[in-house]
Amino acid sequence: LTRAAASSPAARSPLTTTLNNSLCVYADRSGFVAVNCYTFEQVLAGEARTLFGDQVFGLAPDSAASVTITFANGVNTTAPVKRNFFDAALPSGAAGAPTVTFSSTTATS
Repeated sequence: LTRAAASSPAARSPLTTTLNNSLCVYADRSGFVAVNCYTFEQVLAGEARTLFGDQVFGLAPDSAASVTITFANGVNTTAPVKRNFFDAALPSGAAGAPTVTFSSTTATS
């Protein structure tokens, strides 16, 4: 994940917003579509995540090896990060807005 000098429309409406240095995630599931665009800063802050159906997914910075997703009611789950992307099933009982914490790999000798 590297900062680019590109921009993307954040929404397809008469009130379209342009986000500089943005990345967009597209998900298609059984005829329903989720499209969300995030700034580079949102990715670094763990804010580039989407709840869609029974999944939570999003973008992660280069250094991330795994992600812990904690919901407002304390329920959490972890998932690996692959190519700056994470995807996890919503855990049973998860409720409220999630927060995302990234963990990086550490070398062992």
